[in-house]
Amino acid sequence: MPKDNQIPLIPDQELSGSVMKSGMLSKVACGIILIDPQTHQVIDINETAVAILGVPYEEILNHSCVSFACFGVADNCPFSAYDNPEDQGGKYLVQKQDGAVPVIRAFSEIIFDGKRLIVECLIDISGRKQAEIELKHHENLLRAIYENASVGMAILDMNGNFFKVNQALCDMLHYTEEELLSRAYTVTHPDDLERSEYILAQLKAGKINKNIMEKRYVRKDGSIIYALQNVSLIRDNLGAPSLFIIQAQDITYIKNALSKAVESDHLKTTFLQNLSHEIRTPANAILGFYELMKDPICSLEERVEYIDIIKKGIESFVSILNNIVDISKIETRQLTLKKGNIDIMTMLKEVFMSYSTKFNTNKLEGIEFSFFMLETYHPVIIQGDEFRLKQTLEFLLDNAFKFTKFGRITLGCHVIPEKEVILFVKDSGIGIPKDKQEYIFNKFRQGDESNTREYGGLGLGLTLAHEFIALHGGKLWLQSGPGKGTQVYCSLPYTGKYLAPEKNQATNLPIKIIDLTGSTILIAEDTENNYAVLERLLKRANAKVIWARNGLEAIEISRRESAIDLILMDLQMPIVNGYDATQEILNFRPGLPIIAQTAYSIDFSEQHAKEIGCVAYFSKPLDITSLFATIKKHVSKDPPQSGMIEEYS
Repeated sequence: MPKDNQIPLIPDQELSGSVMKSGMLSKVACGIILIDPQTHQVIDINETAVAILGVPYEEILNHSCVSFACFGVADNCPFSAYDNPEDQGGKYLVQKQDGAVPVIRAFSEIIFDGKRLIVECLIDISGRKQAEIELKHHENLLRAIYENASVGMAILDMNGNFFKVNQALCDMLHYTEEELLSRAYTVTHPDDLERSEYILAQLKAGKINKNIMEKRYVRKDGSIIYALQNVSLIRDNLGAPSLFIIQAQDITYIKNALSKAVESDHLKTTFLQNLSHEIRTPANAILGFYELMKDPICSLEERVEYIDIIKKGIESFVSILNNIVDISKIETRQLTLKKGNIDIMTMLKEVFMSYSTKFNTNKLEGIEFSFFMLETYHPVIIQGDEFRLKQTLEFLLDNAFKFTKFGRITLGCHVIPEKEVILFVKDSGIGIPKDKQEYIFNKFRQGDESNTREYGGLGLGLTLAHEFIALHGGKLWLQSGPGKGTQVYCSLPYTGKYLAPEKNQATNLPIKIIDLTGSTILIAEDTENNYAVLERLLKRANAKVIWARNGLEAIEISRRESAIDLILMDLQMPIVNGYDATQEILNFRPGLPIIAQTAYSIDFSEQHAKEIGCVAYFSKPLDITSLFATIKKHVSKDPPQSGMIEEYS
């Protein structure tokens, strides 16, 4: 009888040598081998086993099984340790002459004529093994396709959480795989979240098979992208919903390109409408007054008036035509400059006189038009196209007068020797909103693009001004805000110097230079050009000058430098503004004279100056003569009268 922990192939039955040969086991689907555990010799074997081993029957019978049936050797034969139950079966590769056959091997003990024998059973699993190999190959292929796909792919669980993501999706959303699988981040745009959840619910309920939609994702840095998303449902073998699979293609570039195309089409349509308006308006006046002039009762005085109106209408036509031609030349790179020596001050004076005449002719009340003079009579000569630079200033002044109903308009210039000349036009008009400033220099763009816009024009002036300055190797920029006016600056390369005037000419200067020897003045100003002007003027007056680039630096320098006699404080500065810096400084330096400088005189008043403790305030552009006199007054030993605030604008 077999041991309790052993399973005989045929329980309670002794086999005779004729069993295999009689055919009872010869056709069994599994291979059967009878082995003597002492000698390892094969006593008998059926046809199935012979086929599996791939060795002729005669070479197997009465031969050691080790030589053809396993990879081991006699000393390590598992049958030698047959008393160990763990060695009763397992998976092995059976050697064949032409390779190896994967099989499942199992063996049991039987008693034959009172003799202990081993029955080994072999099941050929080649087909299943090949199927496993092919399945593994397909799995690897699908994995490679998934991981290397150019579109973002993700598998979601039935709660809509990421179960698996590919690298393309990680790159698209700027998250790592671990971050996306952590469920700590929501990548769907909040406004698209409800719709996405609804689609998943529809798929889960079997109401739809798949869905393709445009949706927004939020990247790790907070930026928003647009994607074309294809989502479908994966079911298990029983047909139950198992997973969602998503494919997402970034279409932000296409979306933006389409938006720009639509915007461009809109701008062209708007431009044509504005062009029609700008042409028909003067044309109506020209034709109307032409008909009036034909009337026999029209007087000479009336004819002169009508001719002047017609002349202005024609000039408007010519201006529109010239601007369109210039834009076309710029776009086709056919616009060239006719460069020569330009005396900047002479050019500015000519433009100023021209607009002063126009100002007086138009009788615009409530606007002060001024000219900011350089602090030297020595000529500042640059290389450039004087006609195009005058055009640039005219575009800027036209805008300033158009958008300023009351207040101030200033034309001026700053010079940084051996570096640049900065022309500027400043106004206290309606200003430009922040969201409009980024495209205000684009052609056909205007601050007001509605059908009810109050101001005319084609939106070409600033575009042409920007291009003209760029052709000179300079740059044009602006500072503005709604209700706070606009300051437009044009920088031009300047390689020369302007010399200090000779002593015998000093009395002829428009600025009265005073002596500030022994005085230390702190200039708190974040704009380098504005500081450069004050620094040169004060050094000419023999004052020691210290520069603070923001309010925080002004506070720190005032604590450190006890010799400071006066501060010129710009109110609009980064980090800490001039208001807060002034109050902080006066907390630990009470009585220190501080003169405020502001570009926005409308927003600043005597009451503001008193509240923050300033002894005086000036509106930019500064009146240098008055500024010098005020500085001299407050750095003297005689203290100013209490409560008196000096205003200069």
